[in-house]
Amino acid sequence: MAAYLQRMTLTVGGALNSDPISLSDANAQRIITAHRQILGLPPASTAQEVWAAIARRNFDMLKADSVNYERRQSEAAVVVPEISET
Repeated sequence: MAAYLQRMTLTVGGALNSDPISLSDANAQRIITAHRQILGLPPASTAQEVWAAIARRNFDMLKADSVNYERRQSEAAVVVPEISET
């Protein structure tokens, strides 16, 4: 049985871990095979290379989601006064 686990080690504050998500080895291989194509990796790329690319993509999505959230929050906080006619 394969287990998907995310771990981040902070400089201050220790490690953050997600609960492991279990999937069969066969399903893990399906994910790797599909993402080799989705990510445009060479057919001869190893499972480790594909997994590293998946991790990079997930990290990039986390960053983009965070920046987009902060941008929406900043835009919502902007108050533009009306332009009066006097």
